[in-house]
Amino acid sequence: MRIRHPVWGAGLAIALSAAVLGIVCLLLVRYGPLETTPWAYIGLALGGAGAVASLVHLMKHAHDVTEE
Repeated sequence: MRIRHPVWGAGLAIALSAAVLGIVCLLLVRYGPLETTPWAYIGLALGGAGAVASLVHLMKHAHDVTEE
């Protein structure tokens, strides 16, 4: 019997969008009109948190799938 979690898609979308938003923020700081401080730190925090959340989210999903 397969465990179905409808929240997986929404959670992964939120985590990945945080990572993408952080990368976009860093690109805007580097090549766009944003000032370096504090936007670079905000971009680093968003990108890092989104990447870690995506990794943990996928690890938990893989663990649930292999537990079947």
